[in-house]
Amino acid sequence: MNVSTCIGCGCDDLHACVDDGVPCSWLIKDPHLGLGVCSMCPGEVRRWHKGERKLAVKALVRQALPIIEADREMLIRSCSVPGTGRIPDPDDRAELRRLDRWLRLAREAVK
Repeated sequence: MNVSTCIGCGCDDLHACVDDGVPCSWLIKDPHLGLGVCSMCPGEVRRWHKGERKLAVKALVRQALPIIEADREMLIRSCSVPGTGRIPDPDDRAELRRLDRWLRLAREAVK
């Protein structure tokens, strides 16, 4: 199955946007391209009809979130002192702060 992604927000066939417990649906979808516009992004329909098929920044950020979260968890698992969660190396702590900042900014961007 080809998974389609919304060009506006980055949701896809497997990860729908949810508003008040109701998942989004496709307003427009091209399964051959693997792209579309979901019901939470009606403003993107105009872009779609103009032939624009590039993912918006919000969509790209949404797709990056799981990667940043995984990097953060891997850093914590590999660098922390067992049983304490403390990260002794200053460079590793700085990297954790950087990842936390990216996560905060990314989550804010996709709200």
